[in-house]
Amino acid sequence: KFALFLLGSWTEPDTAPQTRIFDEMMEQTEYAEKLGFDSVWVAEHHSSRYGICPSLMPLLTHMAARTKKIRIGAGVSVLPFHNPVFLAEEAAMLDVLSHGRLDFGVGRGSTDFEYGNFHIDMESRDLRTQEALDIILGLWTQSKFSYSGEFYQVKDLTIAPLPVQKPHPPVYMAVSRAAASVDVAVSRDLPILTSFATPEADNLGLFSLYEERCAA
Repeated sequence: KFALFLLGSWTEPDTAPQTRIFDEMMEQTEYAEKLGFDSVWVAEHHSSRYGICPSLMPLLTHMAARTKKIRIGAGVSVLPFHNPVFLAEEAAMLDVLSHGRLDFGVGRGSTDFEYGNFHIDMESRDLRTQEALDIILGLWTQSKFSYSGEFYQVKDLTIAPLPVQKPHPPVYMAVSRAAASVDVAVSRDLPILTSFATPEADNLGLFSLYEERCAA
């Protein structure tokens, strides 16, 4: 299966219209569907011209409205930057509006200045990510869901709407070269997402490690 991965980079001068970037992303998405691509994924970044898509759910919903078959992927939602209850609701609504086409990629983020902008301790990102994912999955699959974590708490909460896909939209976890991040994905029985943007990224080695951990 083949997919598009869109960053939404703003590489031109400040005077260049940002609307063109989003218009071209829509055009690429529609054309990818015509060509038979399986899915299109969009990256989340904050306060950065590397990618000007800080909020994925509205953008992905717009993509879903412009298409009929292609799957729509969050690549990825950086969980520590979002309220997990609100993100669970937004993603569920996208799954409903797209008639079950959401692929939900999640990650902890890797850019220190983004954490600084949100005044979130980067050392807390692992636990925040796990707690947020627990809550999102719980809200998608249970009524009157409760959760008590170090950073997030939920009590007897039922959300609406619920995702169309059962038990929930496919979840993918972003991983780095660290074995610990691979172990987290394996422990949750999740497929992985990674980047091949840097020369030092050993993607084949990463997938081999994932395969070994799954087998073990």
